[in-house]
Amino acid sequence: SSGGVSEWFTEVTSNFNGDVLWLGDSTWTVRPNTIPFPDKIQDLFNDYFGENKVKSINKSVGGVSIHYFADRINTLLKDNPTVKMVMIGAGLNLITPETVDSRKRSLEKIVVACLENNKIPVICTAQAHQVPNVQDGDSWTVRSQFYTEKYDKPIRESIANKYGLQLIDFTSFTQNLLDKTDENNRPLLVAEIE
Repeated sequence: SSGGVSEWFTEVTSNFNGDVLWLGDSTWTVRPNTIPFPDKIQDLFNDYFGENKVKSINKSVGGVSIHYFADRINTLLKDNPTVKMVMIGAGLNLITPETVDSRKRSLEKIVVACLENNKIPVICTAQAHQVPNVQDGDSWTVRSQFYTEKYDKPIRESIANKYGLQLIDFTSFTQNLLDKTDENNRPLLVAEIE
């Protein structure tokens, strides 16, 4: 089993080179008027560890699914040898009831590659971005969140449990933020986390 972020932190603070590789979709990429989450993390790394001692390497690509990274994981690990921890996202796109099995195989392929290469895999769920979270409607945004929670999140939880991995549940965390934000400020929060 993997100690996740705690194991990584212990190694980094012991002068071990412990860069972090981010594999996500558009929610972790550069978009107009936003700073991607992995870039915000780099700022925190710089403040805590010193300038560029630990790097946040963002290989996220908008519009891709977990399959994209499963096809490239060995190359990504080989091309980034200083990486110690891999944050596995890409949980919003191409989710349907029919893709559950293939998504599970792709996620597991990434996890196994990380473990075989002595990397710490951390599974992340997609962040919530819609209030209320419903299945109905023609909007991709509404359907993607409903499908993420119904079909993708359980896959991630089961793989994390199977391998004893840390799971960071961005879905529940951000849904809680959305649910507790008053209606006047909700559009600002949605714009920030979409």
